Amino acid sequence: MGYHSPTFYLLLCFHFISVLCSSPSSPTHLCSPNQSAALFQLPHAWKKGTDCCLWDGVSCDNITDEVISLDLSCSCLSGTFPSNTTTFILSSLQRLDLPSTISGNPKSLQISLHLSYRPSINLIGFQAPGPILTLEKSAINRIVQNLTQVREIDLDGIDILLGCHLRGKFLKNIFKLPNIEYLSLDENPKLTGRFPKSNWSSPLVGLSASETSLSGELPESFGDLKSLTGLAPLFSNFSGSIPRSLGNLTQLEFLVLSYNYFSGKIPSSLANLAKLRILSLGDNQLEGCIPNNPNPFPNLRYLDLSDNLLSGTTPSWLYTIPLLRSLDLRNNQFIGHISEFQSKVLSAIILKDNSFCGPIPSSISKLVNLIVLDLSSNFIEGDLPKLPPNIRLLSVSNNNLTRNFPHICNSKFLEILDLSHNNFSGVIPQCIGSFIKNLSSLNLKMNKFHGTIPSTFAKGCALKNLNLNSNHLEGPLTPSITNCKDLQALSKLQVLVLHSNKFHVPITTLMSSRSLPKL
Repeated sequence: MGYHSPTFYLLLCFHFISVLCSSPSSPTHLCSPNQSAALFQLPHAWKKGTDCCLWDGVSCDNITDEVISLDLSCSCLSGTFPSNTTTFILSSLQRLDLPSTISGNPKSLQISLHLSYRPSINLIGFQAPGPILTLEKSAINRIVQNLTQVREIDLDGIDILLGCHLRGKFLKNIFKLPNIEYLSLDENPKLTGRFPKSNWSSPLVGLSASETSLSGELPESFGDLKSLTGLAPLFSNFSGSIPRSLGNLTQLEFLVLSYNYFSGKIPSSLANLAKLRILSLGDNQLEGCIPNNPNPFPNLRYLDLSDNLLSGTTPSWLYTIPLLRSLDLRNNQFIGHISEFQSKVLSAIILKDNSFCGPIPSSISKLVNLIVLDLSSNFIEGDLPKLPPNIRLLSVSNNNLTRNFPHICNSKFLEILDLSHNNFSGVIPQCIGSFIKNLSSLNLKMNKFHGTIPSTFAKGCALKNLNLNSNHLEGPLTPSITNCKDLQALSKLQVLVLHSNKFHVPITTLMSSRSLPKL
């Protein structure tokens, strides 16, 4: 799966919980000694004998003077949880946020023992490089049963299964919380179970469940979550059809169902999602045609339907989405012509491994933001149009493209060029070696190029892979190719394929050179 770099912005899109630095409380507060003692169990810079309501990161209720918020995420505190910490008694706590600079593995920190008595907790979250919290089985049950005012639950990367063996019942109880707005279950690969078919919390805004072992179908009752803006159960084991009711979620901005086992057709009801910015359904078992709805997805930025069983021609609206930046349809069974692209902000077009035919649209040359263009392994024919100025990866291998070598000398940012297995002819331009200094991979095999290899490889060229076999090249192998090196050694040139040409001078001297250690 080569060019999913836009995909890797998705994880950032589904961290729905914002972290705020709390301000000092009113000087009229006076917290109780037991709450001060509880706070002192944490690494701290607080001074004993002072009002804990005045401490940095601590906020108290204006009436009860009890601690309601503990936010250390903006502090510079560091240290390790003491091994003898056993309880953390702040019965009115509504917000808890610990920084990643606090280390250790406080398995004995059983804050969950008292969470069930906190009817208004808004956030259970930890910013840490790894799991730092163990939620005990009995405490989990009390949390999800009694916290009826909970709004945000963030369990990303927390080992909630240690000694608990949680299953679907835990999830069903969570979803009964009537005021929950954000739920993240990410990075819990041993978490199993299914989403319930009913009793969903209507205020739910964000739901993320990536990298889990959750399975089963997404229930049609998802359509009742009218406030939902993000749904991301990717990298899991969900299956069945994508619910048509998702088309009712008119506030939805992110829908990421990739890397599951969904089957059937893409629901046409998804066209109702006018606010959708990211639609990622890649790596499933979806089939049939892309629904042909009039002008759907006016705000879509990222569309990934790759690695499915989709077929038929691509609908016209696919090429007219005004804000589309990335289009990935690789590894399907699409046929027909590729239409002219109208989005001026496209940065990636990946249509490889399909059955597209006809010419490459001329609009490609006008896409000034295009960085990746991969049309390999189709039935495309004709000429390669002028390349856009900022292109970095161009692969059109395994097609029926003809005519002379394309005009690439203005593509100074080009890093990977693969024209292999076509019917290109003509002479390889000298700019390949002298001007395109960022070029690291050049694959021209199985074409009809003639003449000599460019003799102008500049010093410091980045070339690592060079494949010229099965052409009609002749003449000497240019010594300037030894300029493709770092620190006077061709330690990075890994592949040099020249066979099935007409070279008529020995190249054994160059091939045995100590400057080519990886050949």
